[in-house]
Amino acid sequence: MILPDINLLLYAYNPHVPQHAKAAAWWEAALNDEELIGLPNEVALGFVRIATHPRLGPATIPLDRARKVVGSWLELPNVRVLTPAPDHCMRVMELLAAAMASGAVVSDAVLAAYAIANRAVLHTNDADFARFPGLEWNNPLVA
Repeated sequence: MILPDINLLLYAYNPHVPQHAKAAAWWEAALNDEELIGLPNEVALGFVRIATHPRLGPATIPLDRARKVVGSWLELPNVRVLTPAPDHCMRVMELLAAAMASGAVVSDAVLAAYAIANRAVLHTNDADFARFPGLEWNNPLVA
């Protein structure tokens, strides 16, 4: 199972960033592959939150389109919505302590905990994930 980070999804749908072509190709391949994609609500809703924000200027996606994009992912047979395990909060806290991280990195620890609990490989373009022990991660844009 792979778990996509929001940044890769944003790159895949924003033709104004240099990472767009690689991210779009990676995401299209992942969506059409048999490998499972674990999608926490935090990722799906984070995509909608950021992609529809007016600060993106011409790259802003209208809410209706963002809803359709996420809906199309959720209809695929290889996409699973991940729910937090009962000990999810404690796992996140342990990851934060082990990485000596706080602030903006808390949301990264949340995704890392999902990935570890589901034995998923977190796909991201953010090297901050390397600080979490026990997390398997991959940057699909580096090839």
